[in-house]
Amino acid sequence: MYLGWTQVAFAEELREDVIPFDVGPRALVAVRHPDGYIVYDGRCPHRGAHLGHGGRLEGDALVCPFHGHRVQLGQRERRGHVVQPDSRGLQPDACAAGDGEPFAVRAYPCLDLPAGLFVLLDERQDTGLGTRLSDLARTHHIHPAFTREIAVPPEYVIENVLDADHFAEVHALTRRPELDVREEPGGSLLVDGDLDMARANTWQAGAADGGAAAARAHFTAEVFSPTLVVTQLQSGADPYVVITAATPNALGGCTARVTVALPKESSQGRPTVRQLSSLVSGSRTAFEQDARVWEHLDTSVIPNYLPGDRLVRIYRDFCERFQGP
Repeated sequence: MYLGWTQVAFAEELREDVIPFDVGPRALVAVRHPDGYIVYDGRCPHRGAHLGHGGRLEGDALVCPFHGHRVQLGQRERRGHVVQPDSRGLQPDACAAGDGEPFAVRAYPCLDLPAGLFVLLDERQDTGLGTRLSDLARTHHIHPAFTREIAVPPEYVIENVLDADHFAEVHALTRRPELDVREEPGGSLLVDGDLDMARANTWQAGAADGGAAAARAHFTAEVFSPTLVVTQLQSGADPYVVITAATPNALGGCTARVTVALPKESSQGRPTVRQLSSLVSGSRTAFEQDARVWEHLDTSVIPNYLPGDRLVRIYRDFCERFQGP
């Protein structure tokens, strides 16, 4: 179970006042407030009912669908877009909610942004995702692309941005990319290198017709947790962004959500529907190429790492920082 940033919904999925979520074995509930959604522990401290399935909002409390007890929602303090945890340190089994209510659940740091709803299960694991996504929203149009259930744990999905050897074999690049990785001041991992593709993409600068000439694009990927990476592909002056989130499920796999972002202004002018469709299609194609491997991967095999796996090993050490109960 990883306690870093993860995405629990696209913005378009947020329609109700009370919405249930599960991140691995942990039950969560998102509640609509005037300033956006806040994510709380989802288990009723009385008998463990999921407050998101049938619970109703009454003021600052959720009424449990099992026995009707009022469960106080933890207090919230906004700092920019991030909602900080309950300042009173309330835990799911807290018994001093105030106002005569015996039960309370805590709030988690979260981001309610155009890219979707993101939650941080341990505030000590904040790696700066809020700043990155807020900056992205100012410069790019953000669009949800697709959701896909995957049968492997989330870290395998995010790992691919550091697996240099797989790019040529799985994605038909003309050569193995030389990638560098470094830890950013905020704690994220930044991957950097160039990708030599056999064919230019239609959203790349100077390749509006998708010409057959080989294309080199500068590739960066910032890994914010074992469940979330923001990838940028840039040819010429125009950076295009893909957000990949892999939220663990209770079965040991994950739900992948892929979001794409086009620059509001580029060397080719404003983005077109054709460019957006091409970016979504290309992202889905690349994801399905990886999914063919993931769906038949035996994760119980002990890795026999080779020298070319150096970045993958760095990433696996990175993942250990986010382990929680």
